Amino acid sequence: MPIFKSEAEAIEAHKAYEYDTDHEGKFSPRHIGWLRSKQLLDWFPDNQPVFLGVGCNTGGFERLIMRHKKGSVAYGVDVCEPAIAVAHQKGILASVNKAEELPFEPEKFDVVILSEVLEHLFDPKKAFKEAVRVTKKGGLIIGSVPHPESFCTKKRPLEEHIYHTHTFTHDTLKDLFNGFNAELVDIPFCHSDVVGPQWIMFKIVK
Repeated sequence: MPIFKSEAEAIEAHKAYEYDTDHEGKFSPRHIGWLRSKQLLDWFPDNQPVFLGVGCNTGGFERLIMRHKKGSVAYGVDVCEPAIAVAHQKGILASVNKAEELPFEPEKFDVVILSEVLEHLFDPKKAFKEAVRVTKKGGLIIGSVPHPESFCTKKRPLEEHIYHTHTFTHDTLKDLFNGFNAELVDIPFCHSDVVGPQWIMFKIVK
């Protein structure tokens, strides 16, 4: 697990993190991560929300939401410029910006997504405060982090991961979300011999 000395150092490293999120945006029971996508979509409102994907990368999940939540408007931010270019092609209003300093006015979004991003950040608390700032009163902050007992964590220990800088438990997430009542749900892989929780998912109403 890398030990970044500053936020700038972490951001510079992640500029190379171009990850095809289309495979994470698959909404099919045949896909191993289907239950995670389904939980996020189940939490998502149907009232044509304006939403933001923080750390959207190529925008696979954002496009999935637009497909299933008709009339929704997707924004995204990421520090990887080539990934943002791909997200643009999918109809996402994406820009090269960091999670810790979002370029939006307060209370702009009905939903802010922090899915598989907090574990990458130098200062996840700062990013969470920014997510709260740009979420409307009564809006949602939803997302996920890898479960510390997940198959992927055990197969590739965090000490060997070149991008993940934090690991989270239910208790450390509650500490991060201090002041907010977070609904936490453990989600397994789907249609796999791997048992046990693979993600901790969270839902917060501002």
